[in-house]
Amino acid sequence: MPLSPITNVNGTFAAVLDQLNAEYDIGSPITRNQPNSKSDKYIDSLLKSLIDDVCIYYKKKEDIEEEYRTDPNENMEFELEHIPIRAVPVSFDPADPCYRTIRKVDIVNERGFNSGIFGWCFVCRGTANLYCKDTRVSICTLECKLKHLEDLGIIIDKSS
Repeated sequence: MPLSPITNVNGTFAAVLDQLNAEYDIGSPITRNQPNSKSDKYIDSLLKSLIDDVCIYYKKKEDIEEEYRTDPNENMEFELEHIPIRAVPVSFDPADPCYRTIRKVDIVNERGFNSGIFGWCFVCRGTANLYCKDTRVSICTLECKLKHLEDLGIIIDKSS
């Protein structure tokens, strides 16, 4: 099973974020003075989610090119042009060709979880076969959705 670029622990954004979080937890001088707030953790999750979208996009592209390697035709060009940039649809539009066909990819994240239909969970980084219709982030369970909405509510309340 191919690994996504974020599983390479040397120099990837997800790995760097994990390292910074680990150093903060043990009181590293590098991160000791940085705030460890809910908003910092949310930004960390958001960055990982963006990285996930990039990895999933390129894996879908690679899979399509491999599928049509022996017989390239106009279907290949159409599919390549309509790979969604985000794993989760930004809005529900039945006419959007990017989301008419769901193409699940077989890659693993930095925690060893296979990607789901919508990548990895925004909260726990597990396999995400669901997404939050309110915030459009990948989630794996109702519990993670509720945790995400609770954390987001805390962040919004503090910024007011």
